[in-house]
Amino acid sequence: MNSFLIIRLGSLGDVIHGIPVAAALRSRQFWLVTATFTFLNSPVQLVLTHQVAHLVEVGQPKAFVAGVVGLVGLASVGGKILWGYLSDRWWIETTYLGGIAFLVGGIVALLAVGPATGAWTLYAYAGLMGIGYAVSPAMTPVLSARLFSGRHFGARMDAPASAPPVSNCFEY
Repeated sequence: MNSFLIIRLGSLGDVIHGIPVAAALRSRQFWLVTATFTFLNSPVQLVLTHQVAHLVEVGQPKAFVAGVVGLVGLASVGGKILWGYLSDRWWIETTYLGGIAFLVGGIVALLAVGPATGAWTLYAYAGLMGIGYAVSPAMTPVLSARLFSGRHFGARMDAPASAPPVSNCFEY
């Protein structure tokens, strides 16, 4: 079977049609997209996995922590809409960078939490982390489509998008 792929080359957006899958796997763009997904998603999943344990361990009440974690999820819904909207108006690199800035802010807020920390720090964490985390699931299909669009886009998107779950297996 002879599968083909469209790859956008260079910053000027030159598109070359009909590149075989084997050539795509050898392309710099494919591996940069895969690395982007891996190095953004893996740390995010680590933080999301351990946020409850960390917050309870530093002395926050369990019921309040449960509410904060729910707010992270709620903020991520709005964040996905926000990043999708912005990706239509900004360069995708700028959108990703904005999401990473929110994510880093959320992690800094999480690290600042202690037993006497006020609720506002935890709310800031929830908002920043939720909005920052949301950039990855919102931008994964957009980035893939801009680089690897074409007739078999769904199959092409699976390879770079499956890298983070595989890499997460090695985190424990």
